[in-house]
Amino acid sequence: MKPVSHSIDRIRVDFRRSESGGQRRADGARKESVAVSTRSRRRFTPEFKAEAVRLVEASGGNIARVAKELGVYDSTLGNWVRDARAQGPDGPSILERAEIRELRKELDRVTRERDILAKAVAFFSGPTRNNV
Repeated sequence: MKPVSHSIDRIRVDFRRSESGGQRRADGARKESVAVSTRSRRRFTPEFKAEAVRLVEASGGNIARVAKELGVYDSTLGNWVRDARAQGPDGPSILERAEIRELRKELDRVTRERDILAKAVAFFSGPTRNNV
């Protein structure tokens, strides 16, 4: 059997063809599927999202063109526009929602710290045993 090599985004996997025609790895295990993505997920700031939604509204709702100009997928930009329209003029803006999210994270962290400190105080101020 002659080894067959497949290179997928900086990952090298060696396979050998089995007699039945399927592919097996060099160690003899059966190949199920090789789907590897080395591209990390991009994160966009709330300011960027708000500006992108404003550009869509200024262009008359042409999501595809604005998405191409910004270098994002049109489905992603469409989700941002849908979310912005769903919140309406009464609800918090994208920036305000981002601030609320950050404040909730901080509150959660501070609450955990308080609980840890309360347990430490209870531990160290508990009754002491003097073996005399």
